[in-house]
Amino acid sequence: MFERLLGPARRELAGKAALLIVPDGSLWDLPFQALLEEGDRYLAQSHAIAYAPSLTVLREMTRLHARKHEDRSASDPFMLLAMADPELHTGAAAHSDGDGQTEMVPAYRGEKLQRLPEARREMAALQRLYGNRQSEVYSGAEARESRFKSEAGKFRILHLATHGILDNTSPMYSSVLLSAKDDGKEDGVLEAREIMQMDLKADLVVLSACETARGHISAGEGVIGLTWHSLLPARRRA
Repeated sequence: MFERLLGPARRELAGKAALLIVPDGSLWDLPFQALLEEGDRYLAQSHAIAYAPSLTVLREMTRLHARKHEDRSASDPFMLLAMADPELHTGAAAHSDGDGQTEMVPAYRGEKLQRLPEARREMAALQRLYGNRQSEVYSGAEARESRFKSEAGKFRILHLATHGILDNTSPMYSSVLLSAKDDGKEDGVLEAREIMQMDLKADLVVLSACETARGHISAGEGVIGLTWHSLLPARRRA
């Protein structure tokens, strides 16, 4: 597969540390990073790999990125906003714990949603990496949707470690789940259509959640899901 897809570009790839791929059609389902080069070495071992929906989007994102850095103050303290393992209030479903006991666990659209203790460890590691002065980290009830909407536009890096829900029929309603414990202002379901309305200035958004890389594949647009819709505000402002 490597020979068929990237073999003709082997000379151009030599000595390059980064590789940006713009797939189309069914190639979006192919993990290029897992392709085997000569010597049974994975492509990800020799290149840092990134993807873009199209060359047009890549061009506009590059222009926007350059403009943001021109406008950004060198003393800007807002680096990382991270939210993990939110307190969910989206419904409930019966769940057996294996000892014959039944408990109610959060659920959304019929899917049982377990707690995410590893996500909290993930956030703790990020906070140690960036330090308290350059990061704001929230979990449980504090990982509120309203807080994310009001603060996300200030930060250069956004990291959400929570549950992700894909709506392949209506991609605009794909979502990541946050806490709604803020006097009923939000429902805790941060949908793609809401992300589109946010004025985000982040250089990097990490969606550490299930189904966030999936979506409907559209010719010339790539995978239409949460990651695609997260790019739209940048495309609209460019």
